[in-house]
Order: sequence, then C-alpha cells, then structure tokens
Amino acid sequence: MHPEASEPAEPQRPSGEWLATHHDLLRPGLRVLDLGCGWGNDAVELRNLELRVFGMDRSRENLEQARRAAPDVPLVQADMAQGLPFRPATFDLVVASLSLHYFPWETTRRIVRDVAGVLRPGGWLLCRVNRVGDVNFDYGVGVEHEPELFEVTPGHLKRFFSAETLADVLDEAFHVDVVTPDITTRFGAPKQTLVARAQRRG
Repeated sequence: MHPEASEPAEPQRPSGEWLATHHDLLRPGLRVLDLGCGWGNDAVELRNLELRVFGMDRSRENLEQARRAAPDVPLVQADMAQGLPFRPATFDLVVASLSLHYFPWETTRRIVRDVAGVLRPGGWLLCRVNRVGDVNFDYGVGVEHEPELFEVTPGHLKRFFSAETLADVLDEAFHVDVVTPDITTRFGAPKQTLVARAQRRG
C-alpha cells in the first residue's frame, strides 16, 4: 500500500522546490515521466518549464487532483510495483519524488530496472527518497521487515535510505552522478530526504 491512499495530500507545497538545483536536466521539449505524481505539484512545475510531461500514480484520488492541477498533462493509473506501462526508451527523464521508498528491496531493484528501460540511452533519473533517521516521518516505527524497511501500520511499508544504499540500488542500471541530503518542510515538520540524479547505463 502506498501512502497516497492513507496520508493527507499537501496542496500548498511550493512546487519545484526540490527541483530547483537540477534545472540543467529540465530542458524544454524533453519527454519526462512524473512517477508517482501524487497531486501533480511537480508535474505543474515541469510543464511550466516547457517539458513534455506524463504523470503516473496508483491512486485514482491523486490522479483526479492532478488532473485538476494540470489538465493538459496525460495521466496513467498504474502501480509501479507491477511494471511500467510504457514502451522502451519512451522518456528522456524520469522524476520520482517520494515515490520509490515503499517496497521490499528486490521490488525496488526491479522498479529501478523498469525505470531504466523506459528511458532512452543516456536518459536521467531524478529522485528523492526518505532518509535514514527521518523520525518525524516514521523512521523506526512498527515492524522492521528488512534493514530500514518498516511496516509502520498494517500493510503500509516505508523504506529509509542512506546515501550508500540509494547509490547501491541505482548502480545496476544507472551511473550515479550525485546523492545529496536535503531537509524540507512537509505537513509542517522537517523532513529528511536524499536527492539523487543518475544517468541510464548504455
């Protein structure tokens, strides 16, 4: 189960704040997939930068809100854990904001491979994930099924990454350019994340 189905959305989050230092990757005309697009905050920012944006989320409710926020952005309802419903080499860039950290390790590795598969050769992944120690957002809560993977409520998994484990899960399919710690405000509390940019191998 993903948090989109159980956590409140955040309609007033300033769009694009985490994207601001990566504008060199956000060139007008590029095809970009907003993976786990939620309410469409990043999709709006990417569209405003004149990228050709597509959104995907497993939650119908999220997609309804995203459609209101960005009615011109094509949206797909699908669960990334079940594969990505796009042809190989469809996108120049995949953006994944707080959407890759809800899965067992092997599922996460498979999703990363799937992301690489829908990117053109040399395409980029730009993602941010929960960071180890993010106690304001359930780090250490509930049952630990794998190292740093907690079932915080029944059926609701959250993974927390270190810079090393994030680089490790990306390394099979990507050349990792940089992994950077960040702190933002989410639901009124400081949230610790890691932001990674990585280029598809091959």
